Amino acid sequence: MATPPPPPPPPPPITGEEQSNRSKLIETLEKLGRQVLLDMYTRAARQEGKAEDMKLPEFLESKGFTKTQLKKSFNKDQLKILDADPSGKKYDISLLYLCITLLRGPAPGGQLDPLQEKLKAVKDFRNEVLHGELAVSPEDYKNKTEELRKLLKDVYSEGKDVFNIDQDEVDNRVKTIDEDINYIRDNLLDIIEQSGKQELVELFGKRTNVNPVSFIAGTDFFLDIGTVFTNIQVKVKRDTVAQDIPYEDILKLAIDKGKRIILIEGVAGAGKTTLLIKLLSDWKADKSTIQCLTNFLLLFHIEGRNQHIRFFFRARPVTDARHR
Repeated sequence: MATPPPPPPPPPPITGEEQSNRSKLIETLEKLGRQVLLDMYTRAARQEGKAEDMKLPEFLESKGFTKTQLKKSFNKDQLKILDADPSGKKYDISLLYLCITLLRGPAPGGQLDPLQEKLKAVKDFRNEVLHGELAVSPEDYKNKTEELRKLLKDVYSEGKDVFNIDQDEVDNRVKTIDEDINYIRDNLLDIIEQSGKQELVELFGKRTNVNPVSFIAGTDFFLDIGTVFTNIQVKVKRDTVAQDIPYEDILKLAIDKGKRIILIEGVAGAGKTTLLIKLLSDWKADKSTIQCLTNFLLLFHIEGRNQHIRFFFRARPVTDARHR
């Protein structure tokens, strides 16, 4: 019997620079790609006569779309976003492209017109980056950045005549694209420092609220964890010996000993989740009740039981010691 060939060698480990390059590409898409498509969507909506506060599905229905057509065009999650935000500011690139396409309708002959081709190229570029290789070499980053720069400028070149955009405004938009791409290239860490916490605080929303009477069926009564949290007993186990410590010292103790992972154990109802919600609440409010908590620039709340966890692409590659 022939010996099977040996398995291929594992790929080389991804370097911090390669991770950072990918993050910069994603940040550029999130900031500039979305910005450009949002501008085109706003202009298309205005051109077609959609009021700013009118939801897009309602407008499309007024133009003859049936509910069946809407359900075929948008998935359930997209319909929820469209219902919550008529402005388009919370749409991702794929949804913005779809909305622009539906607003403007098919080009003669069913082919994409030049503007639609450029918009689709931005959407496809975004999908390639998000679903492509995790490692982006310096050369790939340079090439992809220049490709995206050209795509975004091309959108304005084609959109100028479609939406009657003044040449001075086009020139200003193009100049801003150049400046922003260069800034993201050189200042990713600063960008995360400036916007990361604000985005996470908004993401947490009401996660720091708890129901103090959840044991009563049917209750829908929530308070901020800070108003109901009481002292909690914490024991640190070393080998077979357990030592009582204040919960406020839980982070400091680990940091002082050079530990990067803290495992919290306890019986059901002991307060494990409540303690973590308290940690979220204090970090969101810049409180220093829990020692060393304010040393952490970014804090992520990821539930292991959540089957739809999204990977934090933009923040993962940050390896500066301040963010560990």
